[in-house]
Amino acid sequence: MDISRLTEQHREIEEIVQDILQLAKPAAPTLEAGGKARARLVDLSGKVGVHLITEDKVLYPSLLAAKDPAVVAATKRFVDEMGGIAEAFKQYLRDWPTGATIHSQSEKFRSDTEKLFSALAGRIRREESELYKLAEKT
Repeated sequence: MDISRLTEQHREIEEIVQDILQLAKPAAPTLEAGGKARARLVDLSGKVGVHLITEDKVLYPSLLAAKDPAVVAATKRFVDEMGGIAEAFKQYLRDWPTGATIHSQSEKFRSDTEKLFSALAGRIRREESELYKLAEKT
């Protein structure tokens, strides 16, 4: 299976994440930075949504149909784990609905952002080092 589009999506997600982290830095808690951060969150939401749909419709069904029980078990584990991260991401988006909210609670935004994006980065690393390697073999 060709997973190049999935890894390309990861790079796009990581680029947006870096932009948001820069905007969340203590030196940039302006209202304008809050607005830019919210706009990038919208961009991130779109990219993550497309990525999850691609995994749900293409990657996971292929791997779950594999003849190797180890591949199926690993895929099920990834699917189960993703639910928690996806729900945390949805809640994060609800918690930060506007640039003004981000600006007025910049410390909490920074903390929430670093925590969520750390989990997201870990997920991306694991997908690429484990799940995508299985996909390339099947």
